[in-house]
Amino acid sequence: MSRSAEQKVKLLVLYDILQTLTDEDHPLSTDELIALLSAKGISVERKALLRDIDTLNEWGFEVLSFKKKCYYFYVAYRRFDVAELRILIDAVQSASFISEKRTIEFTEKIAELAGKNKGEALKKGFVCYDTNKHNNSHVFYGIDILENAIESKKQVSFLYFDYDLDKNKVYRKDKTR
Repeated sequence: MSRSAEQKVKLLVLYDILQTLTDEDHPLSTDELIALLSAKGISVERKALLRDIDTLNEWGFEVLSFKKKCYYFYVAYRRFDVAELRILIDAVQSASFISEKRTIEFTEKIAELAGKNKGEALKKGFVCYDTNKHNNSHVFYGIDILENAIESKKQVSFLYFDYDLDKNKVYRKDKTR
């Protein structure tokens, strides 16, 4: 990566590392941050790193720090706190219209919002609901179609049906929309 391209993405990569790997209980030292940036092809000196963190703070990306033998940094603020993410994960896991595969994908994505360490803890707290999960992954396409119809103020119609004991579709209202 060229030096100018490196400088253009440095703050983004730095904040992503802090968002993903740190929290109050898991700060990263200056040396650790320099090593992680270096692993991504971005070289930075200690003083420049401290200036970059000051820049992030000036622009509202709160990066907290403390000093022991060296400086340690972490991101405490998250858009969602762990309790809110737990509620979202529970809602996804208990929703019967979301397939098992999608449930796992959504749980992973939601847990990532908490950062690596707290996200792992959220995923460990998996609750098994007594919910029959559908295998129909096309539900999301239907939701997207409905959303587009609503936005463009178009009318939609449905064929309603139930399943009989042999799991055959039995249409309501003589199969009229």
